[in-house]
Amino acid sequence: MLLSWIKPTKSTFRQIDHQVGTYFKQSSILKSNLNLIAKFSSSPLSLVKTKAQKREIARQKSKSFNAIKENKRNLDLKSKPDPILGYSTQIPNGYLSWENCELNKLILKNEDVWSGKITTDPSSPQSPPKILNFGLNEEDKQILFEALPIVSSQQTVLDVTTFESAQEERQQISLSEQEVKKKALERILDLRNANAKGIDKVNKLRILQAFSPPSKHDKPQKLDPGCSEVQAAIATYKIHTLLKHAWANTRDTDSRVHLTTLVMHRMKILKYLRRTAPERYHKLLPRIGLEPRYLRDELIVRAKLPPQPGEQLH
Repeated sequence: MLLSWIKPTKSTFRQIDHQVGTYFKQSSILKSNLNLIAKFSSSPLSLVKTKAQKREIARQKSKSFNAIKENKRNLDLKSKPDPILGYSTQIPNGYLSWENCELNKLILKNEDVWSGKITTDPSSPQSPPKILNFGLNEEDKQILFEALPIVSSQQTVLDVTTFESAQEERQQISLSEQEVKKKALERILDLRNANAKGIDKVNKLRILQAFSPPSKHDKPQKLDPGCSEVQAAIATYKIHTLLKHAWANTRDTDSRVHLTTLVMHRMKILKYLRRTAPERYHKLLPRIGLEPRYLRDELIVRAKLPPQPGEQLH
């Protein structure tokens, strides 16, 4: 009972109508704002979830999170480098990191050498072989095939007791004889006549020359077979050579044991180089065909051989 003793007037009714209208107007504005919030919000305010619904939402979120985590782990395992090859065998064209590296381009394949693809020049078959056996370089080639025949031909000609005409005749004969000897020497020193061990020695010499520290102050390069770059490159060369043999001879268990030993030896060299000279370590990896994350994860050499380049995705 509200102030029944007050007599209501017209102005009182107008005030009451105004207050009621204002109340309904404010409530409609509030309702529209709530509708907008519910429209753009991911969790509607008007819905009250039960415990079962909350558990189901939590389960779906956990399932989605675990799926994302598992997918990330699978991608990480897929891109993980093989401990022997140094690149991932699950990625298409992953072997190109080895095919295009500096070390692989230095290595002379036995088949290419014996077929003459590397040692001879197709445009001039009579020219001396490009690569000689026994580690002979370009300077030795120039001495043997250019200077030596001339000096040998003049040795028997320069005689004061012979007449001039006889000297010219003997010089021509001596030059022809030296040319025959030169051709015979070319055939003897040609790398095509070397066996697998001879080609292996030439490959190691080429690796030593390429991976030795560069010369400083315009001095001749000093070959350093003990530096980490040379040791890691030679170990990688041995690994790929032995791996080809293991692929061709699957029952040779001794080669697999030796392969594991070489991989562990290369790992020790790379870890030492990473610890002592990180900059040299990061520069070396692409040169020998290894991916940057080669030593980031634990390397486990398994008994099963890695697939060959044509078998990655099978």
